[in-house]
Amino acid sequence: MKYIFVLLLPLMLIGCTITPGSHISIPADTNQFTDGKMTINVIQINGDVVREQKAILATDTQAPVSLAITEREIPPYTIGIGDVVTVVVWEHPELTSPLGQFRSSDEQGNIVYEDGTIFFPYAGSVEVKGKTVSQVRKMITQRLTKFIENPQVDVRVAGYKSQKYIVSGDVQQPGVYPINNVPQRILDALNLAGGL
Repeated sequence: MKYIFVLLLPLMLIGCTITPGSHISIPADTNQFTDGKMTINVIQINGDVVREQKAILATDTQAPVSLAITEREIPPYTIGIGDVVTVVVWEHPELTSPLGQFRSSDEQGNIVYEDGTIFFPYAGSVEVKGKTVSQVRKMITQRLTKFIENPQVDVRVAGYKSQKYIVSGDVQQPGVYPINNVPQRILDALNLAGGL
């Protein structure tokens, strides 16, 4: 089945160049597109990428069929500007949701400010941009130990708003989709967009 997919993949990609659809034009000497507000990393799918994936499949029979990087190479999600981060301190509800418990997770969370920080009581301003959930949990726990004995802290991203990818072309639902903590391959992104 894998080999059939690898053989049919170039035909499917050729079909994408023939059928009409939206596209993004980027300069040939870069792999990024910037519209002033956000920077998009572009992976152009070409013969070299297909050969690289074929080589991965030839050497590793457990590798997933993907035009993106394999799951073992995917780094954990890093928090960015605009994300909503929820911090829970067990047995301290006054810190967990000081504005009330009957609110949605987006409303209870802390939005990452333009300077890449959130504010949390007794921890102060915490630099979270570019950090993983585990790193933020460790920083807040260390700061709270001055005020709370052995604090039990949980940190989650309640709203993934800082990183996005675009699915364009001949798909059912082209559009902008958020990147979250679940690794996605190109095939996953196409399925999320309703398929070809």
